[in-house]
Amino acid sequence: MSGMTPHRLLGAVGASALALVVAAIAYWFVAAQALREGLDRWAEARRAEGYEIRYGTPAIGGFPIRLRLIVADPSITTPADKSDAGWNWRGTSLQVETRLWNMRSVTFSLPGRHEFTRPGLTHPIVARADPAVGWVAIGHDGRITEANLDCVKLEVDLGERPGRVTAGHTVLSVRPRPRQADPHEPLPPLEATIALRDLLLPPNFDGPLGRHVPLASTDISVNYKLPAGASRGELARWRDDGGTFEVLDIKLRWGPLNLKGSGTVTIDEAMRPLGAATVEIRGFNETLDELIKAGVVQKQLGLLAQAMLNVLAKPAKGGGPPVLSVPLTVQDGFLSLGPARLLPVPPLALN
Repeated sequence: MSGMTPHRLLGAVGASALALVVAAIAYWFVAAQALREGLDRWAEARRAEGYEIRYGTPAIGGFPIRLRLIVADPSITTPADKSDAGWNWRGTSLQVETRLWNMRSVTFSLPGRHEFTRPGLTHPIVARADPAVGWVAIGHDGRITEANLDCVKLEVDLGERPGRVTAGHTVLSVRPRPRQADPHEPLPPLEATIALRDLLLPPNFDGPLGRHVPLASTDISVNYKLPAGASRGELARWRDDGGTFEVLDIKLRWGPLNLKGSGTVTIDEAMRPLGAATVEIRGFNETLDELIKAGVVQKQLGLLAQAMLNVLAKPAKGGGPPVLSVPLTVQDGFLSLGPARLLPVPPLALN
């Protein structure tokens, strides 16, 4: 830069900085327009698949380093066929946000009221959380590689008869299948995690272990495509094609019961859950006492089951209640713990 005076150098630096600012502003507006058009393209693609998608005029903000899209009154109705009527979700609003320098990481929030309805459902299912937030990771091919939803103070109103369920903290994580180069290749597992803490069952629930469930969590892997619907026919086809849920890890703390384990679940010909797991149980004596008191398990059968399970149990390391490692099965409409048949399991409520 020989011959350039300090005044000219300062002017060149200022011009470069101004050019960068103008480029950044232009980039934000281009990205904002692309985001708006991307929403419309996504909606049109889903409509072509049979979904009904509705939403109000989107508002875009976050200038200058973030992109924020706020959609009022979003509504999605799933496709309906002859065997299964479509579900409809309607929310108060949806807010999506990302940073300009990392647009493959997207956060979102779902404030307000969420209503789920379908033809034949007597009362809508209404959910609220304070707050309900999450994030989505997007791969280089534009597909979602992981999605996470985190809800605090979740309330779900299932209608007048079932009542209201609440959870202090709920986490749902889903890892979708990657894109397949060959459509004839076996589907990779679809993995999901759900954890519920401080679950409070409906007031009209009169279970022997009480309404409060401190922890219920599971990691699952689906080794076949999900059922196309929740009808009897769709679930039967899914089962006959080899559909199963691999329960990789399950934890349950409920009253005196403390359970963890893993197993496999599907459905039988009568549309009842069918599965087997290996579980470790603490508090099984106290749990059977509660089942006997409530009349769920006959006293003679319960005492016999306690005697058998205590023989099978092992002392806990470091002391404490004994630990029972035993098969847990759901078969022929009954839940059985080892050789003891505990509870009837009715068929799924399906159309």
